[in-house]
Amino acid sequence: MSDRDASPYWHGWDDTLPVCADEVIARWSRTLRHEQPWRDMPLDDVSGEMRRVVIELVNAACEFDGESRRRRIAAAAGAHGSYRRAQRCSRGALALEFALVRGAITGGLRGSGWPDAQIRQAVDNLVPDIRLARHVAERAFEGSRTPEAVQ
Repeated sequence: MSDRDASPYWHGWDDTLPVCADEVIARWSRTLRHEQPWRDMPLDDVSGEMRRVVIELVNAACEFDGESRRRRIAAAAGAHGSYRRAQRCSRGALALEFALVRGAITGGLRGSGWPDAQIRQAVDNLVPDIRLARHVAERAFEGSRTPEAVQ
């Protein structure tokens, strides 16, 4: 079995998601911009390090070395959690950001014209990665100096 065959992503579809990180971040930030604490943040601070996290999530199909990819997701998510801690955001705000990323990815895929079943499968395949990112971000937010080992 090749690395590609072992990948949980896309199973026979084109190897890329028809959504880009910039589109996902734009959808995500439109959802957050009127909510606390984001509405009081300088515009440059709203996304924190979430763009790096989203890049790793939506580019999932471009690489089949899952361990390397998980390390990059963890590094980006850890940086985001530390950033939000420095801003004195709440842990609930951090958790909300990750929930909204999933919705922003789903919305972007809907705009691509993919059938609903294909969108559900693609997003379901990303859920473990989103959970990993949230978990590592929360640990960094709590002050963990290094994210725990990626499993």
